[in-house]
Amino acid sequence: MVNVGGRSKGCANCRRRRVKCDETRPVCKRCERQGLACEGVKEMTFIEATIVQSRRSESRTTGAATSGPSTRQISRSPSLEPMKTEICLSYIRKWLYRGSPVDMTITEMPLRDMDPTGSPGIDLRMSHQVILSFAFIVFGTHHGQTLTAQEGYSMYGKALLDLNEAMSDPACYTQDEVYLSVVSLACFETLARTSPGSRIKHTLGLGKLLELRGPAAYCSQKSYQTFNCVSALMLATSLNTGTPSILARTEWKAALRARCTLGLHDTREQDLHDLTADCTVLNAEREALLAKWPLDAASTTAERADIEQRALSLRADLLAWRQCWESDPRNTSTESPPVTTPDPLQPHEAPANPKPTPYEFRQDSAAIMLMMYNTTLIHILRILASLPQSPSPSPSPPTQTQTQQQSTDPYRAVERQAAIEISRCVPYYLNAESREQLGSSPILCWAIIAALKTLGGKETLEGGWMMEGLESGLGADIARLL
Repeated sequence: MVNVGGRSKGCANCRRRRVKCDETRPVCKRCERQGLACEGVKEMTFIEATIVQSRRSESRTTGAATSGPSTRQISRSPSLEPMKTEICLSYIRKWLYRGSPVDMTITEMPLRDMDPTGSPGIDLRMSHQVILSFAFIVFGTHHGQTLTAQEGYSMYGKALLDLNEAMSDPACYTQDEVYLSVVSLACFETLARTSPGSRIKHTLGLGKLLELRGPAAYCSQKSYQTFNCVSALMLATSLNTGTPSILARTEWKAALRARCTLGLHDTREQDLHDLTADCTVLNAEREALLAKWPLDAASTTAERADIEQRALSLRADLLAWRQCWESDPRNTSTESPPVTTPDPLQPHEAPANPKPTPYEFRQDSAAIMLMMYNTTLIHILRILASLPQSPSPSPSPPTQTQTQQQSTDPYRAVERQAAIEISRCVPYYLNAESREQLGSSPILCWAIIAALKTLGGKETLEGGWMMEGLESGLGADIARLL
């Protein structure tokens, strides 16, 4: 193995096409722009050397002399698999929320333990195998490297078999290794869908595992830190599936609030998580009501009124939370002025649909909390707007005026405002991501999906504004998942 000076270290595509490679890791920008499968920068060049034995050395040889040169192939370096593993892990870490269970596991693990080839007879830990499988799947899928992705799917299948075998033993429920494996499966399914519905299935399985373990299993400092990512993921899944979250139970609220007394979590952030958990309960009750209403509307009228009253009360608590939260100057936001140069020769007219300007925040965590606030508000407003109307004794077809009133439903209007406010937070958060200050929170994708649904999808004017902020960098990778 010889590192030959002067030779190009660019990727194989650029060297084959004889163009200059910018040598960006893990893939170069030229290949990324053209959608080519980039194998990365060539760190070293392997050559076969011919060693010529000098006459002076021949005269010193006591054995039989050999006339002419003797050829010997220089031994190649060990397997480059650890380097490939490091590239995949480095790429996938940009998606992980800083301090999340998976991020902490990768940080604390020596790279030699992450080599999937390993030594004969030595198996990887279950959680390590799950993390490695998705690192290979995500990197291979995003960069068009089919063999890398296939290698990841092979590891993924083995990890599932090991996890199913462990879950068959009730004694394994309390093991942190099983917990980390299930958390990793739930988190990574948002990045690479292995099968339809797999993300929801793994997240619901995580909720059942937490229920079996109980809140007492999370009384250490390290276990508290893992919930910053896990709780948001579980709440989002509960709202999307119409199932109440266990985090709405009194014992779980008390256990998670204990993080605040240890200084591991902000009290106002925990208040917002509690309000969102209560929203999952109301959402599940609304789904049950809608299923019973066509069969017996009269007997469920009181139930409908109870859900409406509690939803209105929850909305008032949420608005009070924002007022208290914004009383801290660190959580305030300002508007970024639009970069436009008006033509002095043309009359200035305000556009009919002005594009909302992005927000700027004093601290990065404020952006994600405001997105979570608006996402919770959207779900509460959907509950209120979707409640069935009380039965009337003589139903009549709606008039044109009634149809117009329904189209201008005040709940729908406020819901749209909340979605636009999410779109104004996204640019700042993505810029903070490029500085690697936050990592990727599951709240980001959850908020974008909720806002796009409210705005009518990517093809609408407001939806197009949001998608404009997802055109490059990490935003482009998120857009690929939507």
